[in-house]
Amino acid sequence: MNTLPTQGESRAQVYPGSERRIFQILLVFTFGILVRMYLAQNYQIPNIYKKLEEFKKAPEARKKPPDDRS
Repeated sequence: MNTLPTQGESRAQVYPGSERRIFQILLVFTFGILVRMYLAQNYQIPNIYKKLEEFKKAPEARKKPPDDRS
């Protein structure tokens, strides 16, 4: 099958269902953004980037203190 459309063919005829698939991807992407916007406005979701920076900056704070058992 030729993958490029010929003179009288459109892309929809060459790739059947591709328009529906693109619409489905855009719909899911948009829905995901709307859900994230709702959650960010109504719940206290921690900023992952800030948590990562805190994690990188303080490796000594995560170390176990030495055992003082003698």
